[in-house]
Amino acid sequence: MGDLATLPTWADDTDYTSADFNALFAALTIANNAVTSGKIAASAVILSKIEDIADAVLLGNVSGDDAAPAELGRDDIWTILNGGDGIINVLQANYLKQPLATGYPTSGAINLAMNQSNRAKIMLVGNATFTPVGMAEGVTLYVWLKNVSGGSITLGWDSGITLPAGVTLPTSLANGASVLVRLCGYGTTIPEVVGSIN
Repeated sequence: MGDLATLPTWADDTDYTSADFNALFAALTIANNAVTSGKIAASAVILSKIEDIADAVLLGNVSGDDAAPAELGRDDIWTILNGGDGIINVLQANYLKQPLATGYPTSGAINLAMNQSNRAKIMLVGNATFTPVGMAEGVTLYVWLKNVSGGSITLGWDSGITLPAGVTLPTSLANGASVLVRLCGYGTTIPEVVGSIN
Protein backbone atom coordinates (compact mmCIF):
# COMPACT_ATOMS: atom_id res chain seq x y z
CA MET A 1 0.00 0.00 0.00
CA GLY A 2 0.97 3.64 -0.08
CA ASP A 3 3.12 5.44 2.47
CA LEU A 4 0.93 5.54 5.59
CA ALA A 5 2.66 8.71 6.76
CA THR A 6 0.92 10.58 3.96
CA LEU A 7 -2.59 9.56 5.02
CA PRO A 8 -4.94 11.98 6.80
CA THR A 9 -4.78 12.22 10.60
CA TRP A 10 -7.96 10.97 12.28
CA ALA A 11 -9.14 12.63 15.50
CA ASP A 12 -11.21 10.94 18.19
CA ASP A 13 -14.89 11.86 18.60
CA THR A 14 -15.04 13.48 15.18
CA ASP A 15 -17.72 12.96 12.55
CA TYR A 16 -16.28 12.21 9.15
CA THR A 17 -18.07 12.50 5.83
CA SER A 18 -17.89 10.36 2.72
CA ALA A 19 -15.56 12.98 1.26
CA ASP A 20 -13.12 12.29 4.09
CA PHE A 21 -13.17 8.58 3.32
CA ASN A 22 -12.81 9.26 -0.40
CA ALA A 23 -9.73 11.32 0.40
CA LEU A 24 -8.37 8.43 2.45
CA PHE A 25 -8.79 5.87 -0.32
CA ALA A 26 -7.49 8.28 -2.95
CA ALA A 27 -4.26 8.52 -0.96
CA LEU A 28 -3.73 4.76 -1.09
CA THR A 29 -1.66 3.22 -3.87
CA ILE A 30 -0.83 -0.40 -4.67
CA ALA A 31 2.80 -1.34 -4.95
CA ASN A 32 4.11 -3.04 -8.09
CA ASN A 33 3.32 -6.78 -8.13
CA ALA A 34 1.37 -6.45 -4.86
CA VAL A 35 -1.85 -7.90 -6.30
CA THR A 36 -1.09 -11.58 -6.76
CA SER A 37 -3.35 -14.08 -8.49
CA GLY A 38 -4.42 -15.48 -5.11
CA LYS A 39 -6.03 -12.12 -4.28
CA ILE A 40 -8.17 -12.05 -7.43
CA ALA A 41 -11.19 -14.30 -7.85
CA ALA A 42 -11.32 -16.42 -10.97
CA SER A 43 -12.60 -14.45 -13.98
CA ALA A 44 -12.82 -11.29 -11.85
CA VAL A 45 -10.81 -9.13 -14.27
CA ILE A 46 -13.10 -8.38 -17.20
CA LEU A 47 -12.02 -7.11 -20.61
CA SER A 48 -13.55 -3.68 -20.11
CA LYS A 49 -11.18 -3.11 -17.16
CA ILE A 50 -8.09 -3.51 -19.35
CA GLU A 51 -6.43 -0.30 -20.51
CA ASP A 52 -7.72 0.86 -23.89
CA ILE A 53 -5.62 -0.29 -26.83
CA ALA A 54 -5.32 1.18 -30.30
CA ASP A 55 -7.64 0.04 -33.05
CA ALA A 56 -6.69 -3.04 -35.12
CA VAL A 57 -3.95 -4.29 -32.78
CA LEU A 58 -3.55 -7.35 -30.57
CA LEU A 59 -1.89 -7.79 -27.21
CA GLY A 60 1.16 -10.03 -27.09
CA ASN A 61 4.91 -10.25 -26.77
CA VAL A 62 7.55 -10.42 -29.51
CA SER A 63 10.51 -9.35 -27.36
CA GLY A 64 12.16 -12.76 -27.50
CA ASP A 65 11.81 -13.20 -23.74
CA ASP A 66 9.16 -13.11 -21.01
CA ALA A 67 7.69 -9.63 -20.83
CA ALA A 68 4.51 -7.71 -20.10
CA PRO A 69 1.93 -7.71 -22.91
CA ALA A 70 2.31 -4.94 -25.47
CA GLU A 71 0.29 -3.73 -28.43
CA LEU A 72 1.20 -5.67 -31.56
CA GLY A 73 0.79 -4.23 -35.03
CA ARG A 74 0.60 -6.07 -38.34
CA ASP A 75 4.36 -6.60 -38.63
CA ASP A 76 4.56 -7.93 -35.06
CA ILE A 77 1.71 -10.36 -35.71
CA TRP A 78 3.39 -11.54 -38.90
CA THR A 79 6.58 -12.13 -36.89
CA ILE A 80 4.63 -14.53 -34.68
CA LEU A 81 2.82 -16.31 -37.52
CA ASN A 82 5.85 -16.51 -39.79
CA GLY A 83 8.62 -16.44 -37.19
CA GLY A 84 12.09 -17.89 -37.44
CA ASP A 85 10.81 -21.13 -35.92
CA GLY A 86 8.32 -21.46 -38.78
CA ILE A 87 5.17 -21.79 -36.67
CA ILE A 88 2.85 -21.19 -39.61
CA ASN A 89 2.51 -18.84 -42.53
CA VAL A 90 0.05 -18.18 -45.32
CA LEU A 91 1.76 -20.53 -47.77
CA GLN A 92 1.77 -23.37 -45.24
CA ALA A 93 -1.87 -22.70 -44.34
CA ASN A 94 -2.90 -22.93 -48.00
CA TYR A 95 -0.88 -26.14 -48.32
CA LEU A 96 -2.94 -27.77 -45.60
CA LYS A 97 -6.20 -26.89 -47.36
CA GLN A 98 -5.37 -28.93 -50.46
CA PRO A 99 -6.05 -32.66 -50.98
CA LEU A 100 -2.96 -34.82 -50.45
CA ALA A 101 -1.44 -36.47 -53.53
CA THR A 102 0.49 -39.67 -52.77
CA GLY A 103 2.61 -42.20 -54.63
CA TYR A 104 5.53 -39.96 -55.59
CA PRO A 105 9.04 -41.48 -55.79
CA THR A 106 11.40 -40.56 -52.97
CA SER A 107 14.49 -39.94 -55.10
CA GLY A 108 15.61 -39.67 -58.72
CA ALA A 109 13.44 -38.16 -61.47
CA ILE A 110 10.11 -37.09 -60.00
CA ASN A 111 7.25 -35.92 -62.24
CA LEU A 112 4.94 -33.53 -60.40
CA ALA A 113 1.34 -33.90 -61.60
CA MET A 114 -0.28 -30.52 -62.17
CA ASN A 115 -3.61 -31.56 -63.63
CA GLN A 116 -5.44 -30.42 -60.49
CA SER A 117 -4.69 -28.39 -57.38
CA ASN A 118 -3.30 -30.54 -54.58
CA ARG A 119 -0.36 -30.97 -52.25
CA ALA A 120 2.46 -33.47 -52.18
CA LYS A 121 4.45 -34.62 -49.17
CA ILE A 122 7.64 -36.31 -50.27
CA MET A 123 10.16 -37.80 -47.83
CA LEU A 124 13.36 -37.81 -49.86
CA VAL A 125 15.93 -40.56 -49.38
CA GLY A 126 18.30 -39.32 -52.08
CA ASN A 127 19.00 -36.70 -54.74
CA ALA A 128 15.96 -35.71 -56.77
CA THR A 129 15.00 -33.72 -59.86
CA PHE A 130 11.48 -32.36 -60.39
CA THR A 131 9.51 -31.79 -63.58
CA PRO A 132 5.93 -30.50 -63.79
CA VAL A 133 3.72 -32.66 -66.02
CA GLY A 134 0.10 -32.62 -67.17
CA MET A 135 -0.30 -28.90 -66.56
CA ALA A 136 -3.75 -27.36 -66.45
CA GLU A 137 -4.53 -23.67 -66.27
CA GLY A 138 -5.31 -22.32 -62.81
CA VAL A 139 -3.75 -25.24 -60.91
CA THR A 140 -1.58 -24.80 -57.81
CA LEU A 141 0.63 -27.60 -56.52
CA TYR A 142 2.23 -27.33 -53.07
CA VAL A 143 5.25 -29.61 -52.71
CA TRP A 144 6.56 -30.25 -49.19
CA LEU A 145 9.97 -31.90 -49.28
CA LYS A 146 11.89 -33.35 -46.34
CA ASN A 147 15.33 -34.91 -46.42
CA VAL A 148 15.39 -38.19 -44.48
CA SER A 149 18.42 -39.64 -46.27
CA GLY A 150 20.86 -39.22 -43.38
CA GLY A 151 23.03 -36.82 -45.36
CA SER A 152 22.84 -33.76 -47.58
CA ILE A 153 21.04 -34.18 -50.93
CA THR A 154 20.76 -32.15 -54.13
CA LEU A 155 17.54 -30.93 -55.73
CA GLY A 156 17.03 -30.13 -59.41
CA TRP A 157 14.16 -28.31 -61.11
CA ASP A 158 13.12 -28.16 -64.75
CA SER A 159 14.86 -25.11 -66.22
CA GLY A 160 11.66 -24.08 -67.99
CA ILE A 161 9.88 -23.19 -64.74
CA THR A 162 9.35 -19.43 -64.54
CA LEU A 163 10.75 -17.76 -61.44
CA PRO A 164 9.81 -14.23 -60.33
CA ALA A 165 12.65 -11.75 -59.89
CA GLY A 166 14.76 -12.64 -56.86
CA VAL A 167 13.26 -16.13 -56.45
CA THR A 168 15.33 -19.31 -56.64
CA LEU A 169 14.19 -22.83 -55.95
CA PRO A 170 16.25 -24.87 -53.47
CA THR A 171 19.12 -26.88 -54.95
CA SER A 172 20.06 -28.80 -51.80
CA LEU A 173 18.65 -29.93 -48.47
CA ALA A 174 20.58 -30.77 -45.33
CA ASN A 175 19.67 -33.94 -43.48
CA GLY A 176 16.38 -33.44 -41.60
CA ALA A 177 15.66 -30.13 -43.34
CA SER A 178 12.41 -29.41 -45.15
CA VAL A 179 11.10 -26.87 -47.64
CA LEU A 180 7.72 -25.98 -49.11
CA VAL A 181 7.61 -25.15 -52.83
CA ARG A 182 4.59 -23.74 -54.66
CA LEU A 183 4.07 -24.25 -58.38
CA CYS A 184 1.27 -22.27 -60.04
CA GLY A 185 0.13 -23.20 -63.55
CA TYR A 186 -1.19 -20.43 -65.78
CA GLY A 187 -1.28 -22.54 -68.91
CA THR A 188 -0.41 -25.98 -70.23
CA THR A 189 3.35 -25.63 -70.80
CA ILE A 190 6.25 -25.66 -68.35
CA PRO A 191 7.18 -21.97 -68.93
CA GLU A 192 3.64 -21.18 -67.79
CA VAL A 193 4.41 -22.73 -64.40
CA VAL A 194 5.60 -20.18 -61.83
CA GLY A 195 7.63 -21.37 -58.86
CA SER A 196 8.05 -19.88 -55.40
CA ILE A 197 9.18 -21.08 -51.98
CA ASN A 198 8.16 -20.66 -48.36
